[in-house]
Amino acid sequence: MITASEDAPYLAFFLKLDISTVRDVVNTEEVHVTETSSGARGMAIGETTVELVNACSRLMDLLDALQDIPFFGKLIQREIIYRLLQGTQGQRLRAMATLGDQSHRTAKAVAWLRAN
Repeated sequence: MITASEDAPYLAFFLKLDISTVRDVVNTEEVHVTETSSGARGMAIGETTVELVNACSRLMDLLDALQDIPFFGKLIQREIIYRLLQGTQGQRLRAMATLGDQSHRTAKAVAWLRAN
């Protein structure tokens, strides 16, 4: 059972990351990713930062200003990706983005070879 209070709040937040946006942030922005060994787990947890919580909160605040979602939604999602890349699991996220990119190119090459 999870309990929350004013002194010990609890926030659950789900955001499906667009892997192509993650790749774009990794490839176009100067993002320092901490080199850590992430192991082979399929899931990871860790502590968050105030900056990441603030970005997530701003994204949720857009629910009160629907007209702002098309413009600010994408910007805030890029910030969230940036903050995740800066965190303790940043290397893991970068690896998922670049491995996905390589496998996609490999699949396209195999499909081209079969067709030709």
